[in-house]
Amino acid sequence: MKKYSDLEIVEGICQKSTAVVEYTYNEYFTMIRSLILKNNGNDQDAKDVFQEALVIIFRKALNKELELKSSFKTYLYSICWYIWIKELEKRNKDIERMAEYMHFENIPDGLIDEYEMHDKFRIYQENFKKLKKDCQKILSLFMKKVPMKEIAQKLGYKSVQYVKNRKKVCKDYLIETIKKDKRYKRYYEEDK
Repeated sequence: MKKYSDLEIVEGICQKSTAVVEYTYNEYFTMIRSLILKNNGNDQDAKDVFQEALVIIFRKALNKELELKSSFKTYLYSICWYIWIKELEKRNKDIERMAEYMHFENIPDGLIDEYEMHDKFRIYQENFKKLKKDCQKILSLFMKKVPMKEIAQKLGYKSVQYVKNRKKVCKDYLIETIKKDKRYKRYYEEDK
């Protein structure tokens, strides 16, 4: 298997290169799996954490916000470590053992904000998927800035007013379900 430099890995992840993603898994997953297994996790947790870290790296690279100040290996490890700490906090597990390492790990700049943004987006996505299909379609088209008249035509509604009313009902329901989500409450209480 071809070896990739840190820059090539980041560029490959950004370009969704199958070869680079496969290389990244082969090269680094065992290290992350070991971290998770030693700290109250299982194989599925390790896969989830690794995947989530790659998504964060992808988003940061795509938005030109990724600046490696260490090796890719260290950066990936730090992201996975932070994601796992947050997951353990959610699960209310004892994280003292991992917290001991907090002073020794170099958490990349902006990682905390990036993780929280990613987590908030996941909360939104999961609640959005719970909406009725017509609500999902209306809100998706609205977010793409499709004019109300066009939304009515695409979905077969006779009036723009109906679309406006339906959009408001759907949006209000989505907001309400998100606010009831226990994960949202954690962020809301922190922002107060």
